[in-house]
Amino acid sequence: MPKKDISQKSNLFMSKYQYNNAKYGSHRLILSLLEKNKLVLDIGCGKGYLGTHSKKNRFYGIEVDQDSARKARKIYQKIVVGDVEQLTDPFPGIKFDFIIFADILEHLTYPLKTLIYFVENYLADSGKVIISLPNVAHLTIRINLLLGKFDYVDCGILG
Repeated sequence: MPKKDISQKSNLFMSKYQYNNAKYGSHRLILSLLEKNKLVLDIGCGKGYLGTHSKKNRFYGIEVDQDSARKARKIYQKIVVGDVEQLTDPFPGIKFDFIIFADILEHLTYPLKTLIYFVENYLADSGKVIISLPNVAHLTIRINLLLGKFDYVDCGILG
């Protein structure tokens, strides 16, 4: 896979990204799917939002942003800093009960290849993968499309 410089976009994105506590927000929905006492790999874990709000599991994470990873280390068992598409064997010998891709796959150059790699190498036999993706069918996006607007922003559905 070709190397890419994602640090600038990462810093813009991470500076505004926060835990989504909305009733039907992705973070709350993801946490509601986790069973107790499980080993969880949070890919693109940011500052450790999911682990902060789930005291019932052991979290590991991968994060590209150094500052966010430093904050997540206070909560997670282990954080690997790097581009998820470039890492080779970040958690040798560990199998996870849950692997979470929360709003991260849409930012990758090779999302399917990355997803397959982690499922084949790190998901326990009875494990589950949780994926959340932005909802481009959201009413506000559809209205803007009708008005001819498709502007990217620092954070949110078009982030």
